[in-house]
Amino acid sequence: MPGEGFTLRELPLLNQMIWRRHRRRSLKAVLDEYRAYHQRMLDLIDAVDENDMVTLNRWSWTGPSWTLSDYIRAQTASHYRWARKHIRRWDRARSTGSSAPKRSSPKGRT
Repeated sequence: MPGEGFTLRELPLLNQMIWRRHRRRSLKAVLDEYRAYHQRMLDLIDAVDENDMVTLNRWSWTGPSWTLSDYIRAQTASHYRWARKHIRRWDRARSTGSSAPKRSSPKGRT
């Protein structure tokens, strides 16, 4: 879900704001934060009853069409695949010496 105060149509704007805020961070800092976040997600998964993970309308904020497991997948595995694709594309362009993508804000997803 987009950040508070944003709609799905405003994801490019949210991504740009996130990129601006974090673009000068070190790779180590980014990876440390990623690992901590991922561990928190694993801890959450372990703590929640399996039925609560797959029951529609279990919590009011999940709405009528997404389960908690749907939200977790969107914020982990699906997002990781999306990011991996963009990182690999950037790395290939950088390593082959072709014109690497310009350093600009990411578009489309958070």
